[in-house]
Amino acid sequence: MPDDFRGSLGRVKKLRDDFAHGKLDELTPSEAAGLFAAIKEIVPDVETQLPWLKNEQPEIILSTLLTMLEVGLDAVFEDARERRATEEDAMREYWERRRPSSLTQEQIADILRADDSSE
Repeated sequence: MPDDFRGSLGRVKKLRDDFAHGKLDELTPSEAAGLFAAIKEIVPDVETQLPWLKNEQPEIILSTLLTMLEVGLDAVFEDARERRATEEDAMREYWERRRPSSLTQEQIADILRADDSSE
């Protein structure tokens, strides 16, 4: 999990918990300010890119934050999948280069004869 998303996800979790446990009944301007701050953590220049957002309804700020988190996390997960596939390919190639060559039937027979004579 990228550090850039931890604070934002924490705010969303707290908000969800507050609603679930009856501490909140509706989003207030105070919660909206916190959500906007969470957006700024993942998009620092949000006030330049979306200047209207700061004064929007709390629900719109929440949906914008959730959308940004989803898009960002999708990109992070896709990057992780690609990195994992690259690492798996590298390991497979490593082991294939170091794998011992196959033994012939004659070599196997020699090994078995040597093993029988040592007993």
